Amino acid sequence: EALRAALSAAQDSRGSRKGWALYDAQADKAHKRAFSLLADLRRAIETDTGLSLCFQPRIDFRTGRCVGAEALLRWTHPTLGPISPGEFIPVAEETGLIVPIGQYVLSQALEMTAKWSGQRRWPFKIAVNLSPRQFRDENLASFIQEKLHETGVSGRNLELEITEGVLMDDTPAIAINLRLLSEMGVRLSIDDFGTGYSSLGYL
Repeated sequence: EALRAALSAAQDSRGSRKGWALYDAQADKAHKRAFSLLADLRRAIETDTGLSLCFQPRIDFRTGRCVGAEALLRWTHPTLGPISPGEFIPVAEETGLIVPIGQYVLSQALEMTAKWSGQRRWPFKIAVNLSPRQFRDENLASFIQEKLHETGVSGRNLELEITEGVLMDDTPAIAINLRLLSEMGVRLSIDDFGTGYSSLGYL
């Protein structure tokens, strides 16, 4: 009733529409927080503080050995404390910050893989999540090749988890990156398959 009354009031006697808006306090609060987080996240990248990786182990149940891990990004805000990836990753995606963040994750993950591989007599693989925006970066493959060379990690020991949306994107850079990464021996896996517009044809 209130909305209909507002719409009615927004018309003059000749029937022309006037401007009107509804204020949403919750949406305004969310926008302000996202804007604040963006500035703080940019600062965290520039100063190399607050961002860190934790590693979820992968266990071979037949042998009980840790044969790999998945690298998970975490952010500890200087005043707000831990920020959920579900909150700051979308902000990074929308603004393009996900590209330098992704490079940080790949660099740190490969450095740790090189260290752990030297402590084991069996292959150790690291898994890293990459977003569609990262895959559209034409420098992705060359960056990964450079980091593999620097750390001495084989491409066969790196697994990139991508969403099915990457396969549905016909951006030329994505096709080129997929081909180059395959030539390096880097493994690819589909993350969250079945949660979107799924088709076995994309596999």
